[in-house]
Amino acid sequence: MEIQIDVAGNRLLIDGHVAQGRRRWEAAALGLLLQGAHHCAQRACAGPALQAWLSERGQRNMLNRKQLSRLFDALAGLFDEAGRAPQFAARFGHAPRGRTVGPWWWSVHAGDTVRFAEEPAPHRLRAALPCLTDDPDAMNSARLCKQLLICQAHLTEGECRNAIDGLSDLHAWRGASDELTAWRLLRLAEARVALREFAHARAALDRLDTLLAASVVARSHFSGAALMLGHRLTYAETPLHSYAAIAEALAPMLSAPPGDTLLEVDGYARGAALNLAALCERRWLEEHAGTAPRAETQARSALAMRYACAALFSYAINYQYEYVQKTCSNLAYFTQTCHRLGLDVAPALAFAWYALAQAWQDRFELPDNSVWECIFLGDFWLYQPAARGVFASHSLRSDWEGRRPDTLAFYVHAARRARELGDPRQLGHCALNLYHFTRLHGMRDEMLAAHAALRRVLADYPDIEALLLAEGYSLS
Repeated sequence: MEIQIDVAGNRLLIDGHVAQGRRRWEAAALGLLLQGAHHCAQRACAGPALQAWLSERGQRNMLNRKQLSRLFDALAGLFDEAGRAPQFAARFGHAPRGRTVGPWWWSVHAGDTVRFAEEPAPHRLRAALPCLTDDPDAMNSARLCKQLLICQAHLTEGECRNAIDGLSDLHAWRGASDELTAWRLLRLAEARVALREFAHARAALDRLDTLLAASVVARSHFSGAALMLGHRLTYAETPLHSYAAIAEALAPMLSAPPGDTLLEVDGYARGAALNLAALCERRWLEEHAGTAPRAETQARSALAMRYACAALFSYAINYQYEYVQKTCSNLAYFTQTCHRLGLDVAPALAFAWYALAQAWQDRFELPDNSVWECIFLGDFWLYQPAARGVFASHSLRSDWEGRRPDTLAFYVHAARRARELGDPRQLGHCALNLYHFTRLHGMRDEMLAAHAALRRVLADYPDIEALLLAEGYSLS
């Protein structure tokens, strides 16, 4: 069966027969099931996902069960008009007694072809990912991440006046995206409320509301927070006179399931999903960079960077500073991977992200619960000789405050911490890096001890040796 979907026109072309939808969203609903790869019960599309999809396309209120029933009846009717009712029945699926609540799926059969008369939704969604800056120069993302760090540190320490100064410095925030500007205005208003500077707080909220009205991405992240801060400001000004009205306004949001209104319970989940998407793109690059067309490789590299920065953004606005730090580390490793694969990426950018990872960890006294960052940085310095001179230059310019990969203490610390953590993979990498560093510098006694420690790790965990060899490391 051949299907062409025109979401904008709510029209289907089914085996050459034009079927015009009458309920506004028939084509959009089918498009979601196909573009989202909801091809079976295990990958079915849940109700909230459909509601969000339609909301992005202009549906102001959630569809109720009766409206959803009519929507899918209408979609079935389009296939009936084209003489393809049996084909529809064979492909459209839903949970038992779940036609009006979901989840739903569309089975793709052999010989089926699908085309879209508009740009597929994944591209639109990628364009709508949050970012720190619209500037393609990734160094500006690092610069703004540092400014975010400075201001958030002041807020965390309760230094509201210093935070206000930093948040009001427009030059420092030059190039910020709409969504990062929304974060800045929100935090500025919060700091003003904390100092009971209500007029200034309301002015910041007014600027935020104007921005949110014009930016879909900023609105999706901050409309709920802005609404809540507006209520908090009103309460702080006149608690006795305003609490009842505020409670009445909050009631419908608090009684709805999570995610169905502006309030969201799990702000971490989106960042985790974006971070995982970035890691998957990096894996794709590692596998295909040598054989895929360069244009595709560059596009996937840019997408991975956008996913990672979007994850960083999501973690930061939800106070998940440990994950901000880990994402900075992942961005550093991703950058050095791109450099190793021959993509047009400057090694200095990797060191900038490593420095930021260390800065976030030090500033917020985050737990030292992993040595992957030491492993990544050690790999860069040890196995990409050109990076050594770049690091020496960068560390002199930026007053590098973290552990230095050009010192024995760096590798000794990593190996010791890996033993304390007990993760076999980290143990293997750290033992190997310590051995290679001592060998590179001709430290005979230390090299013999490191080699013996490496052999013990490989003897204790036989699969680690195979894993390291498969990843391209030399064990001799």
